[in-house]
Amino acid sequence: MAHTVHKLNQERSMNASCRILDSTLREGRQTPRIYFTHDQKLRLAEMIDAAGVDIIEVGVPSAGEAERRGIRAITKLGLAAELVTWNRMTKEDIRHSVSV
Repeated sequence: MAHTVHKLNQERSMNASCRILDSTLREGRQTPRIYFTHDQKLRLAEMIDAAGVDIIEVGVPSAGEAERRGIRAITKLGLAAELVTWNRMTKEDIRHSVSV
């Protein structure tokens, strides 16, 4: 695994025109009977980042304060990946995304 991660990180810097976006934290939250704890979200974000993913969808801020707390915690991890949130094109959703 370590060799694979190292190779992915090398390739990330060599091919800037191809970027990988991971939506595990967002899509996983929408899967029936799946619930990530706060600590699991943080660990998943770290693992996804370590794998060399360029962009991580960290969640849906309009889903509630617990979701926003998790997103804020992930932003403090100092990950290399770009972090993005998902929202609908409504003022309220955008306001929540800006708040995190």
